[in-house]
Amino acid sequence: MTVASCAALAAAVAALLWPSSGSGGPRPERAVSARATFEPPAVAFADTAAARLSVVIDNRALDPSTLHVTFPLAPLDTVGATIRRRVDRGATTTITFTAPVRCLGAACVAQGESATVSPGAASVDIERRAGGTVHVAAARAGLTVDRRVGQAAVAAARPPFRRDLEAPAASYRVPPGALTAILATVAAVLAALGGGLVAATVLASRRARRPSSGSDLARAVALVRSAEGRSADDRRRALGLVARLLARRDRALAASADDLAWSRLPPSGESATSFADEVERKVVR
Repeated sequence: MTVASCAALAAAVAALLWPSSGSGGPRPERAVSARATFEPPAVAFADTAAARLSVVIDNRALDPSTLHVTFPLAPLDTVGATIRRRVDRGATTTITFTAPVRCLGAACVAQGESATVSPGAASVDIERRAGGTVHVAAARAGLTVDRRVGQAAVAAARPPFRRDLEAPAASYRVPPGALTAILATVAAVLAALGGGLVAATVLASRRARRPSSGSDLARAVALVRSAEGRSADDRRRALGLVARLLARRDRALAASADDLAWSRLPPSGESATSFADEVERKVVR
């Protein structure tokens, strides 16, 4: 057999034994591969970055459901839940693990302008469909942590502040002049309402103290006048009724009526009429 014949035979055997990639997507270069990265690759101290582990699997040779990963992130601090995402494209399955991290420890403090933090290498274990386990280790990824303030700025006698140190000009939702006018108007209206309420209360009180001509007191005063030409006992009884009715309205007049009604000398018709006039002048009217 010639050399050319041997080469042709070998190519034919390789074509028969080499599995095709199918129409669903490209075949991975290896049965499984893992790659660890940070997004973004450089952050300022205490800023958040995404630690990402991408595992690409040939799902014809390996079972993606048996995938087990070890993804160490120390000395970084994990600040959220790790998200797992799976994408199947034909013979290729890509599983990605993403975790939010921050660099907060002493290892993150840059001695110069930046520091590089490299967690331990991630590793992958997955079972073959034909039996057995495949173990793959990913290359270690590094996260660059920059200083928030450069050494030159720290050493400067007058640090270059990034923000304006002057207090911003005051701003108002309502101009002060307009607000003063509005408040003064409201105060005047409230004062007027208060004065009106006081006046109404005083008038109501006076009306309560001054009964109308048809009230009991007015009728009692009329009885005093009508008793002028009758007996002294009638005048006493009429004046006593007026005294009782005045007790809640004018105590001084009530006492005068009581004294006049029950004095030792009987009240005259003239004195009774004069007292009735006084009551009408001060209370009834």
